[in-house]
Amino acid sequence: MKTLSIAATRLIRLLLSLVNRGGSLPGQIGLKIDSKILSKLSFDGVIIMVTGTNGKTSTSNLIADLLEKSGRTVLSNRRGDNMRAGVATAILTNTTLSGKVKADAMVLEVDELNVRHLLPQLPVDAFVITNFFRDQ
Repeated sequence: MKTLSIAATRLIRLLLSLVNRGGSLPGQIGLKIDSKILSKLSFDGVIIMVTGTNGKTSTSNLIADLLEKSGRTVLSNRRGDNMRAGVATAILTNTTLSGKVKADAMVLEVDELNVRHLLPQLPVDAFVITNFFRDQ
């Protein structure tokens, strides 16, 4: 199931890019095929998760830029797809069919309501919280 999930995600992402579309649909399908796919990947690097009501994008882009300047290959969801399926799209489209993530650092912007879905599946090294408002 792991290989099928990765292949389907990558193929759908490729097809969508041909018509100048993106988004979280590839990750949604990958997660439908294997809901635990993110925990089955091989990754030997640092994972930084950024969440909060405001400032997620700026903070995660700043961290990703700093890591890139230090010479790391960084996987980041800079497109702003910060729900579970969007994060899955970013990761799975940068993964080999055998499940090895093609980066040595991940900086993931995650919507605060989706953190609970992603934390159990990813070995996060640093968890950055910008702020929370009462309604969150």
